[in-house]
Amino acid sequence: MATVRFSDRLREEIVNSAKRKFQTAVEVATNNKPDATVWGDRLWLLFFSRYEDVLASIPQQFVRRASAFKLGVIHLATGEEVTAEMDLKFTTEKPWPDATVLGTGLIKTTNTWRDVWNIGLDMSGDPVVQELVALIKTRQAAISEAVKRRDEFTASVKQVINAHATLAPALKMWPPLWDLLSEDVKNKHREVTERSAKATVEIPGVDLNRLTALASLSKMGGA
Repeated sequence: MATVRFSDRLREEIVNSAKRKFQTAVEVATNNKPDATVWGDRLWLLFFSRYEDVLASIPQQFVRRASAFKLGVIHLATGEEVTAEMDLKFTTEKPWPDATVLGTGLIKTTNTWRDVWNIGLDMSGDPVVQELVALIKTRQAAISEAVKRRDEFTASVKQVINAHATLAPALKMWPPLWDLLSEDVKNKHREVTERSAKATVEIPGVDLNRLTALASLSKMGGA
């Protein structure tokens, strides 16, 4: 009876399965954005509340109003630029400028298809802005860590399967590989007897204990 050999297709299926083990954690981190409406309203108050009474006294037809805006970058006094890339909303439509209003700290830029607003240095030290920066950085760090774990796990799995021509010795070396196989492959493996299956003693650069720990972590969503 033929042994289960690592075809290019089987290797690809296993690698994709390894990626999926951590994809949920990547998606959770990516979707954990600061609330768009809460922060839209808070930033409007920060930048424009000083004009609120005056704007309320002008007939609405004379004032441009908006229901949302795009926040691009937050410039910090340290010289750092924090990428926000957030679509923020307002609870109700708000008066909104056509251009930068000096002294507000909000700076208009334009890309190829829409207006983008950046937060300038003069307001970067405000507690509201600092709170938003902390949320953004926490989210970015969580995404980076989730992606790092996913890529580390996938790369190590790839090294394990690439070090063997057939499935049995790879399983002998690293049993958690079983969880990355499709039912069809598992069934085929159950039918096969590989008397001479020998695991590779060592694969340079692969920590099998670390790989097993990551495999266990993936069962909890990769958190």
